[in-house]
Amino acid sequence: MPSTTEFDSAARGCSKRSAPQATIPTYDIGSFGAAAASTTFDFAPLEERLHAPLRMPHRHDFYQIVWVRRGIGTHVIDSNVYPVRDDVVFCLSPGQVHDWDLDKAGAGSRGYVFNVGFDFAQVEHGKSWAPLLTSLIDASPIYLRHDQPRDLQETVSRLATEYHGNSRARINALYAYFQLFLVQLDRCLEDLATHQQVDAGTALLQQFRRLVDENYRAQLSPAEYARLLHVRESHLTDTIKRLAGRTPRQLVHDRILLEAKRLLIHDQATISEIAFRLGFNDLAYFSRFFKKGTSRPPTEFRSFFADALKQGNGGC
Repeated sequence: MPSTTEFDSAARGCSKRSAPQATIPTYDIGSFGAAAASTTFDFAPLEERLHAPLRMPHRHDFYQIVWVRRGIGTHVIDSNVYPVRDDVVFCLSPGQVHDWDLDKAGAGSRGYVFNVGFDFAQVEHGKSWAPLLTSLIDASPIYLRHDQPRDLQETVSRLATEYHGNSRARINALYAYFQLFLVQLDRCLEDLATHQQVDAGTALLQQFRRLVDENYRAQLSPAEYARLLHVRESHLTDTIKRLAGRTPRQLVHDRILLEAKRLLIHDQATISEIAFRLGFNDLAYFSRFFKKGTSRPPTEFRSFFADALKQGNGGC
């Protein structure tokens, strides 16, 4: 990765200028219109949401869980192409770019879509589900074994009854069933031997990643991140290296590379415009930075993925 001095000097002086707006749309839960009963928690059959009038690819400003009970095709999340098969669960965080190619416009696909607003994910009687959601997102996609969906299906069926009903304490029941669904999915991961328990160090790593998502263009130093997290810089560095195998600065660079990949694949902007959006005022340096992290210059990377993405069919 580039040195601190080289990286900081290349990005310096960009904050006073207005960058062009990205063309990848970002949708909120309200984008589903009357089909969404709530702007904080939305639940629907997958086969209905695949035909929602949303432009593909796109981002969300909410968490999304998609359980494909039956389907075949591909799901592109950022620059990664994942195969879709029966009983696969995709968990997406706010800001991820995704695109579907399911069963020729979704014919025959079925399953469930949970759209979860940040407030709903954060607070339930003073408790936060965000760490559990984050651990599921980190493990996504989750390919369930044939014996695992039974309990999940029972919970989702009961949640659906509450969601479409009007019984007393309905919201409390939705909270309970959704939390149970997350716990059951988490246990599926444990059974699949892919889950790591969320401890204090993992929680710190998750908080750091969230701050990086919010501030990676600002070129904050590890010391500044440590101050925001109210921990010593040495503790932050040791924890990040132990759990992620990389330094805090490397994770910031990784996040910039991820956004660069997203824009190169999904955005029609020129490479110069993309470099500027990401805080680089030197195109040649941006190209060296990108090639250092991906082994391909930006132009070659864009060409390589041009055929990997097919035009989306709209939907969730």
